[in-house]
Amino acid sequence: MARVIFFGVDGAFSRVTLAALVDAGLRPNLVIHGRERGSGIPVLRRWPVSPSPVARFVARTEALVGRGLSPEASDLTQAAHGFGIDVWSTTQAHHPTLLEAMAETRPEVLVIAGFSHLLKPSVLALAERGGLNLHPGHLPAERGPAPVYWALKAGRTQFGWTVHRLDPGEDSGEVVTVGELSVEPGTTGQAIHERLAEAGAPALVAATRALLSDTLVSTPQATIGVGRCPRPTLADRRLDQGQSAKAVYTFVAGCSPSHRLWAEVAGDRFFVAQAIGYDPEARLDYDFVLLGDRLLLACQPGVVELELTRDGAIFSAEYSE
Repeated sequence: MARVIFFGVDGAFSRVTLAALVDAGLRPNLVIHGRERGSGIPVLRRWPVSPSPVARFVARTEALVGRGLSPEASDLTQAAHGFGIDVWSTTQAHHPTLLEAMAETRPEVLVIAGFSHLLKPSVLALAERGGLNLHPGHLPAERGPAPVYWALKAGRTQFGWTVHRLDPGEDSGEVVTVGELSVEPGTTGQAIHERLAEAGAPALVAATRALLSDTLVSTPQATIGVGRCPRPTLADRRLDQGQSAKAVYTFVAGCSPSHRLWAEVAGDRFFVAQAIGYDPEARLDYDFVLLGDRLLLACQPGVVELELTRDGAIFSAEYSE
């Protein structure tokens, strides 16, 4: 049986890919659950498939006081346990204890689908035959952690995926295969990630088998057209009224479930809960119309209708007077 270590995060993109590996007979020996860096203190926790009563008590106690990770909070952990796989949760994949645990499995291949930080050479060196990543974006134009977000912000309804070899860089390894899919405006980012995983996972499985048999063919990435899709800042989450109503609707519907989006018009700020609809031909006499918790926002062209969060309207002093 192949010796595989899988790296992922919570969400459908990692879960669907993990399930595809297991279904294909490539059940990982370990799953590494990536967590975002917070306080700067490395977090490392092992979640065995059947923890002892003492371990369960300690885990639950630490979760109550805001430390550690509750197994119930990690859907990737639950999925892995369903397949009988131990999980390590970490903000630091090169932690010495984790390196030792991974080395004990003598991995042939490392497989990534959505991991939250780069693997250092000390981790990459563990795999006898190297590693692969399923990336939810086009390469090299959409390197980085948030390609789906930036595609939605641009109002796009077409999304790419890429299987590539691992190297020390960020999504810079040689490309194995690529694909693309289209969605309807209004599709959430979570649903898009799930569909990208469903589309790309079979190719990742095939690439893993080829890597194990030393028959994998790959091509260096282009040196032109390189771009990066970073995690969005607060400023990046602002709506752009210069876009079409369809583009703004696509962005809000796709990203509002997981990001705090906002619009600002003439000094007035509005925090958006969700997109209701859009009319590509409608026009307003003003930049916006506020009707209770509904905001009609003039776009170029068209009008988009948005629902605001509770107390989601913040007016400038000039407007209030």
